[in-house]
Amino acid sequence: MEEVQLFIFENGLTLISEYREIISSDMGDPDIILVNPFRVDMDLGQVINLYKYPESKYTDATQMKVHRDKILTIVKPNEDLIKKYKNEVLH
Repeated sequence: MEEVQLFIFENGLTLISEYREIISSDMGDPDIILVNPFRVDMDLGQVINLYKYPESKYTDATQMKVHRDKILTIVKPNEDLIKKYKNEVLH
């Protein structure tokens, strides 16, 4: 499993995912691939649930490309959240 990070986007969306950086020859192309992304739902700062993202009713894809400029910050999740994430990915 690749490194797991928490991605907080400009629009408030929070995803936990493995990731890979990609080098694009064209300006404006996505530069990060999220692998097995899950949306993090929180209430009062506590993680409530993780949901596959995008939802499986829309796609079976397990990877998605994103533009770095849409990400507000990238942080390392705590160990409890990483364990919860790994459990979801493996099931």
